[in-house]
Amino acid sequence: MIEKLKRGDAVPYTQVSNALLTDKSLLLKEKGLLAYMLSKPDDWQFNVKSMSAELAENKDTIAAILKNLIEKRYITRTEIREHGNQGIRVLRVSITVSENFGHGICRKH
Repeated sequence: MIEKLKRGDAVPYTQVSNALLTDKSLLLKEKGLLAYMLSKPDDWQFNVKSMSAELAENKDTIAAILKNLIEKRYITRTEIREHGNQGIRVLRVSITVSENFGHGICRKH
């Protein structure tokens, strides 16, 4: 279970289940990126470029970790597409940390 705890108004915390941290199917870098994503507000917009800058990691590595988390069903990726005269155009890609991701041990939208 993930739960936001506040100590006063200015110091938010994210509490993560030990089940997530001890999941042997996840690499350390996957756990770290997932914890980072879970620490953000529910309406946070994730993108590889901003995560790369904030986490001091190259974009290819962030993209690869996200791909692994999608394959392991910890997060979902949804494309919003537009069909036009010149074919299909991707308008936006949404990344969501699933409510029952992977093994049902966390909640976060």
